Amino acid sequence: MMRTTVNENERTWDLLERVLRKPYLQTIFLTGEPGIGKSYAAYTLATEPGVAIYAVTLTEDTPSAELRGFFHLKGQEVDFQLGPFSEAMTCGGRLVINEVSHAPPEVQSLMYAVLESPETARLTLPDGRTIRPQPGFKVILTDNEALTMLPEAIQDRVDAHFEIKDAHPNALALMTPRIRRIWQTSREVSGTKRLSLRDCFRLQNLLQDEDDFGLDDACYAAFGPKRGPKMHEAIVLMEAAR
Repeated sequence: MMRTTVNENERTWDLLERVLRKPYLQTIFLTGEPGIGKSYAAYTLATEPGVAIYAVTLTEDTPSAELRGFFHLKGQEVDFQLGPFSEAMTCGGRLVINEVSHAPPEVQSLMYAVLESPETARLTLPDGRTIRPQPGFKVILTDNEALTMLPEAIQDRVDAHFEIKDAHPNALALMTPRIRRIWQTSREVSGTKRLSLRDCFRLQNLLQDEDDFGLDDACYAAFGPKRGPKMHEAIVLMEAAR
């Protein structure tokens, strides 16, 4: 496994932030292993004050109506409720679509319309309205799979894509030196289960008071009775090898 250099990691995050700030770049795709910080980037980087963020995580059973909008009973009247895709388009918000490779065919079809360029995008709703993306509308797609695993029609609508290989420098700065070493070692050692950012911060929180929680207890509490002892052994070996 090739190690990501500090300069390469910083360049990736810096370039991603600059891309997110460009209004003419509407659709961005982020790939990378689970827990590396893709959602953190999608929700927090280059956000403008007052811009709404709409987030959905797709499964094979996600209905397109839930995302587009649907009729529902409001008092004695039938009302139409916009879904997150429609709301983000109409208010110029940021739409984050996680696990995009899990989209069922009808959701993929809906995405084709939503991801069109601002000049040609149109979405006709069941209540008869046809909406267009308002200024500021941006879509960030995230997935553990590479862009090439998505349908060609979605690939063609992506303006820029990034492979996230290491945590954002701001996340690394929040780690204690010990947790940062554990994180970095888990990146480097072939055959070792890599820790996610969530793993690291769970462990760090428990190790704040080492009078109460030693590494053994902290691993047990953070990762559970099955994974905890294995993680404890792996970390002890990591630290002994440095």
